[in-house]
Amino acid sequence: MNAGIKEIVGMIRQRIANLQQIEKMLLEEFDLSSPAEATVASKPARPTTVKNKSSNGHTVPNRKDMLVKFLSQHGPSKRSKINAESGIPVGTVANLLNGNDFVRRSDGTWDVRQAQLQIESGLQ
Repeated sequence: MNAGIKEIVGMIRQRIANLQQIEKMLLEEFDLSSPAEATVASKPARPTTVKNKSSNGHTVPNRKDMLVKFLSQHGPSKRSKINAESGIPVGTVANLLNGNDFVRRSDGTWDVRQAQLQIESGLQ
């Protein structure tokens, strides 16, 4: 067997031993006699997606509504500020900003398209 492969196999075996030790400690700490007792149900306890009012009557805001609210409260913002402070995943922010509901201003900040149109027409 190649020396590099032997080294990797040895590292994997050590990690397995470490994980087994952690498992043993957790089972003891929570008074579980076997790993089967520690098995978690495969179905999540709560939904993994956010539902908005239009889908099923729930009033939890969706990501777009969260971004609109953030920009309404903070004003036009750079993408880095939105990513750091909005609580919305970076990929979701990118997807939303590239859509039709938001506009990039000449100073590099992002705003809600409707607000931008009001500013341009002098209504605000």
